[in-house]
Parts: sequence; C-alpha cells; structure tokens
Amino acid sequence: MPLPRVSPVVQVVSLDAMNTLIKPRIPVYKLYTQFARFHNVIVDESALTAAFPSLFKSLSASSPCYGFNAEGPRSWWSSLIVNAFERAGSGPISPDVAAKISNELYDHYSLADAWELLDEEMPSVLSRLRLRGIALCVISNFDNRLKSILASMNLLSHFQMVVLSGELGIEKPDRRIFDTVLRHFSLRDTSTLLHIGDDLEKDFRAAKSIGARALLFDPRDKHAQSVSEHDRLRSFSQLSIY
Repeated sequence: MPLPRVSPVVQVVSLDAMNTLIKPRIPVYKLYTQFARFHNVIVDESALTAAFPSLFKSLSASSPCYGFNAEGPRSWWSSLIVNAFERAGSGPISPDVAAKISNELYDHYSLADAWELLDEEMPSVLSRLRLRGIALCVISNFDNRLKSILASMNLLSHFQMVVLSGELGIEKPDRRIFDTVLRHFSLRDTSTLLHIGDDLEKDFRAAKSIGARALLFDPRDKHAQSVSEHDRLRSFSQLSIY
C-alpha cells in the first residue's frame, strides 16, 4: 500500500505591500485634495474618488509598471495626479503649479509619515517566522520607493528580497514575478512558497495558479462568499504555518 503524500513544509513566505503590510495614514483622496487646496487648486473630493481608479487603470495599460523603461515613476505619477485633478473639476492647471503639487505628493508618499502598518501584529509575526528559519520576501505592484518606505518603518530588515513591478517591468498576476522569487530561493516545489496579499486576483488566485500556497488577507470579510475561511486571514495573529 503506498504511503500518503506528505506536503512539503513552507520555506518562503512572500507578502504583498499595499493594503497587506502598509496603508496610507490618511485616505488618499482626502490628502490629494488637501495638497491641491494648499496651492489654491479646488478639487471635489468625491469627483476625485470617482475619477482616480479609471485613470490609474488607463495609464497602467498605456504605460505599465509606473513607466518602466520610459518616463519613470515620478513623471508617471505626475501625469496621473494632474489628470485626476483636472477631471475632478479644477480645470486646466498651470505647468508650474502642476509640477509643485505632483512633486510634493510624490515626495510625501516616499516618507514613513505617509504610511502606517495595516496590522500591528506584523513586526512580531515576521520576527517569529524568521526565528523558525522561514525566508521572507515582498512581491508588490509598487514603484521603487517601497524599499526606502519599508526601511524607514523598520520593516525592510525582515525581508531577504523585495520584488517590485516598478523595477522589473512585470506585475502581478503575471507568474514571472513569482518565478523571480522561486529562482532566487531555489524552490523546486512551488508549494513551498506561501504568498499572502489582499487582492483576490493578483495575489490569491495568481499564487494558486502556479501551485504556490496562498492566503487572502481579508480583515473586513469582503471575500467571505468566494474564499473559504480556511484560506483567509483577518489578522496576522491568526497566521499558522506548518
């Protein structure tokens, strides 16, 4: 009688960043509106909230990965910010004012003060995982500011690798961004990688599709109907790895 197959143990845990590790300290649209008004640019916050996602999606399609190998992230974000403000009812903005607002916002989001931990348990959880010999990395559709942000929040030292779409020109759910991690840690069995993130398609299903393990970070039970409780985390204090 054949012996039952024993699942290999997790060797590497990868984490998404935005809305998994960290989140903006002040809601994005509220802060954008404040910065605009400081320069006497009147923006309707509700209109900005409505316009921003479609503009982000459109610019991501025409210039993927924050202008990778093209205009670069600062110019990419400047274009998005100015278009969003003009769409939100401010009308045309002079080039000088547009440059000031977009540069100030870009620089602000480079600093730790702009961000906060999404789960206060995170640092202690990361420390426990490292003590168990589990390697840690970040896989994020973020631009190259993330490393300095994590460093200023005393998080970067926990991770042996930070994989960013803005530095690779590849973004989740493309499996090649996960392959970068598999190669780096010499993981022959994809099930020894556990990926945790908040996006159903780009994190949970993308990791599952390559044979990795996955947990959906879902603190507000947004996906309770589509993902089993066993595969969701409300808090990192619930994380158990075998």
